[in-house]
Amino acid sequence: MTRRERNRIIADINKQFSALGTTMPASTSNMSPIAWEYFMASHVSSLCSGRVKKAKTAATKAGVLPDYEDHPVPPGEYKPIFDGEHVAIDLLVRQPSHTTDVTRLVDFLIGCGVARNTMDEAMQYATKTSRPAHVFSSRIKVEDEDE
Repeated sequence: MTRRERNRIIADINKQFSALGTTMPASTSNMSPIAWEYFMASHVSSLCSGRVKKAKTAATKAGVLPDYEDHPVPPGEYKPIFDGEHVAIDLLVRQPSHTTDVTRLVDFLIGCGVARNTMDEAMQYATKTSRPAHVFSSRIKVEDEDE
């Protein structure tokens, strides 16, 4: 495939994607088009996530992608894993994140002689509350929905 053909295919995909759901029913509210776009983007994102998941499962079963659950690749590795007629796939393995099991840490420190009340004070001092997740869900309303 030539670079020009590839660019045309990608441009066609982008054009079709951009046109998805752009025709909305008439509305008197200037906020409705914004809400409509949010719904469409959320809906298409959900469809895309599902498609990626299915494609990844199929590609793993077919051997196109490695089964990294059963055969993990070392962190920091970057390598081509598939070089087909029309598609090439590379793999980059990022560095793992580190988490602390607070319960195990507290148990360990208490086992080392740190007083329980000192641990409780330390936990209260070091604990901060994260911002709660805000989950928005959108839907297309139908006329009898308000009844």
